[in-house]
Amino acid sequence: MRRFYTRLSAPYFLSSIIALGLLLGSLMLGGQGLSKEALGHLVQGNATPFEQWQVFTLRLPRAFVAMCAGFALGVSGSLFQGITRNPLGSPDIIGLTASASLGALLTSSWLVGVVSTTTGAALGAIIGTLAVYSGSGHGFRHPASMIIAGIAINALALAGVQLNLTWLGQEQARDAMIWLSGSLAGRQWHDLWPMLGLCLLLLPCVVLLAPRLRLMALGDPVAKNLGVNLASSRLFSAVIGAFLAGGAVATVGPIAFISLAAPQLALRLWKKPGPLPLASGVVGALLLLAADLAAQYTLPTGALPVGVLTAGLGGVYLVYLLNRQRWG
Repeated sequence: MRRFYTRLSAPYFLSSIIALGLLLGSLMLGGQGLSKEALGHLVQGNATPFEQWQVFTLRLPRAFVAMCAGFALGVSGSLFQGITRNPLGSPDIIGLTASASLGALLTSSWLVGVVSTTTGAALGAIIGTLAVYSGSGHGFRHPASMIIAGIAINALALAGVQLNLTWLGQEQARDAMIWLSGSLAGRQWHDLWPMLGLCLLLLPCVVLLAPRLRLMALGDPVAKNLGVNLASSRLFSAVIGAFLAGGAVATVGPIAFISLAAPQLALRLWKKPGPLPLASGVVGALLLLAADLAAQYTLPTGALPVGVLTAGLGGVYLVYLLNRQRWG
């Protein structure tokens, strides 16, 4: 028993160390980073107003938003990969991220003050989920059909995004393009609270779903014989995953790669049969924080939007997954 808990807690302990290192890096690196002396002042409680501004207004909100959005994307990816029983079944592949982007863009462009961007993104993700459910022809029972339907929904949603951009004025279109690139620049505490509240609200649901998803990974007949209601478990997982993906998109824009890679990395780190939604959330939080830190220093002329960096990483990782499935 002690060995089991040691194996279970070791990855979380390692993740905590990595998170602390990344947080320290986000505070100290860059042109506006803290010096060692300023960090000492902060620890001792006698930091100057400028040093406090650097930490509590400029740096920490961005880092915590990155971790919270990354957690949501990681959990969402794990839920959908569990439903489809396929590492390609992530929100950014099956059209949910694009649907959430379309919903957020429509509400922020045409329904300002009527519907919030977060609500629009969540509704877009839910509508995308229902479209995939209907378009697959089999609900969520056939993973391959679901992924194919998702790819079609993804194309339609992206077409809707492009069409909406053509209707916007020049300034609105420029702002929308910046948001669509996926960025954490300028994120403040008020951006964190809705995302954090959503994660905390849905966390008990994720904990309840995790054992069912692990039984479903053994195959439908086995899960059914063990008492799992397959239809409700799949639908419930899809709705929770859609809300998490939509919330993340509304907060930081469409960011690829995290929901695709985090669940697979969690399986390798925890060395347990999956899906592992909570572990995937932890890995997703670390991935997005690390990616944002790297994106800030990729170009010598200035920061790169983190969504651009993760999109490139996602393309490479997708090719890797396809080759791994092809060659076994």
